[in-house]
Parts: sequence; C-alpha cells; structure tokens
Amino acid sequence: MRATIAHDSGFSGMRIPYVAPKGKHGFGLPQPKSAFDINRYMIYFVGEFFRSNGAHLTDDPCFARGDCEFFP
Repeated sequence: MRATIAHDSGFSGMRIPYVAPKGKHGFGLPQPKSAFDINRYMIYFVGEFFRSNGAHLTDDPCFARGDCEFFP
C-alpha cells in the first residue's frame, strides 16, 4: 500500500511493504539473492526520504538493487 501527499515543503507518505505472505511487521536485513530485495528497498527508501529532508519521495525500483543514480 502506498499513500503520498505533496506539501509546499516536501512530502508526507506511508508505505506498507509486502514482506511476507503470512504477515510480518517491519523489514529486516538486505537479502541480495532475492529476486526483489524488499528489505534493501525499504532501507534505501527510508534513507533517501530522510536524506532529502522529505523533499524526495519516489518508489523507484533501483532501491532494491542499491544502484540509484540520485544517491550521493
């Protein structure tokens, strides 16, 4: 589930990652051998949001690979 609200000063958002079919609260350590590493995705997603002080909120799949061009 994704929700995003734009403000003059940045964004507010909520993401509920689908981590485990039977349910799981939160996310864990990266799993590089996964077809899509949801754990790495969420770590980079949250990190980028805080790094940009809430000005950059994107759901780019590059978070799962850790190779986003906009990372410093």
